Amino acid sequence: MNRSALAEKHPWTLPWWRADGENFWTMIYIVTVHILAVVGLVLFPLPGWKIFFSALAIATLGGFGTTIGFHRGLAHRAVKLNPVVEQFLIFCAVFNGSGSPSTWIANHRNHHANSDTIDDVSSPRHGGFWWAHLRWLYQWEPSSMKKWCPDIMRPRYVFWTKVQIFLVAISIGFGYFLFGWAGFFWVGAIRMFYCLHMQCFVNSLLHLKPGLPEGVDSSQNI
Repeated sequence: MNRSALAEKHPWTLPWWRADGENFWTMIYIVTVHILAVVGLVLFPLPGWKIFFSALAIATLGGFGTTIGFHRGLAHRAVKLNPVVEQFLIFCAVFNGSGSPSTWIANHRNHHANSDTIDDVSSPRHGGFWWAHLRWLYQWEPSSMKKWCPDIMRPRYVFWTKVQIFLVAISIGFGYFLFGWAGFFWVGAIRMFYCLHMQCFVNSLLHLKPGLPEGVDSSQNI
């Protein structure tokens, strides 16, 4: 990904439904989770405490997987994790819909290297809120793994790329076998809908500080 490619293509000007070829299934996942979450909230607005806290517990584990496993452990190497703990956290993140470790870490390191410039494809300053929130995930090519995370191109990490679709499918549907249809929606799609948007707010809402010159840090706490 380079400056001229982004400047020439302006992917944020495309219709929201037009996916980049490599990210077609990402768009399908996002659309599916949103449809199922809305249906679930209409059919089961009050799922019961057991279902609610089960969904919350799985979402929390997924959050640990993303923040500790993907972010601090692998992307920044800020903590050294026991290999078994590391693999468990990766599982939690993938199961929660965060994607494979190689894709997530390549995108994140690319973001930090080009933060708040035209090369920062997930920045809201050129694509707006919805571009930074969701659309960049499926409307622009993934960051180069060979360039941004060669240290993650090892079998124990690449394995998760091969199984992520299978794990996400299980994650969406396994709640049915625990709690019936209410569990299917709340432990599955509604949980994943919530986690998706909580992660996406980091790119959109927490970087939405207009009027700054290019390259000036726009991140903020809310």
